[in-house]
Amino acid sequence: MLIAWFTKFARRNLPRVVIDTNVLVSASIVTLSPSARIFQAARNGQIMLLTSRYLIEEYQTTIRRPHITKKYAQVAERGDALVDFLVTSAVITPGIKKPVSALRDPKDVAILACAVEGDADYIVSGDRDLTVLKSFQRIPILTPAEFARRFKL
Repeated sequence: MLIAWFTKFARRNLPRVVIDTNVLVSASIVTLSPSARIFQAARNGQIMLLTSRYLIEEYQTTIRRPHITKKYAQVAERGDALVDFLVTSAVITPGIKKPVSALRDPKDVAILACAVEGDADYIVSGDRDLTVLKSFQRIPILTPAEFARRFKL
C-alpha cells in the first residue's frame, strides 16, 4: 500500500510533457535523436507524458504512410511499442479542441488542448508553427534538442 502511494506521489511530481506527433515519429525512426532520448526518459520514469486519443491516432496514421514505411521498415514495430507505452503509461486527456487564433495550422490545436487539459509543464515540438510561439498559456514550447538539453537527456 505504501509503495502504491509513493509511486502515485512520485509520478505527480514528474515534469508533465506533451510530445508532438513529429517528435514521436522522429523517436521511432532515429533511435539516438533528442526525440528518442525524451521518449526513453518517459520510459525510465523521469517525465510524465500527456497525450490524447486524437494524438495517438495521428501518430499511428503518420507512421503508416507509404513514404515512411518504405524508407524505414522498422518504424511500424517501434510504433506499435510506442503506442502500447502511451496507452498504458501516459496520461490521456479528453483532447477537446478549442480555436486558437494564433495558430497557422488548425491541427496544432490538439497539442495545445492536451497541454492545457493535462496541466502540462512543457510542450515539445519540432513544428515551427508551434515553436515560434515560445509558450502557450504559460506552458513553454521547446524543440526536442532544447528539452533534452534542459533535462540533460
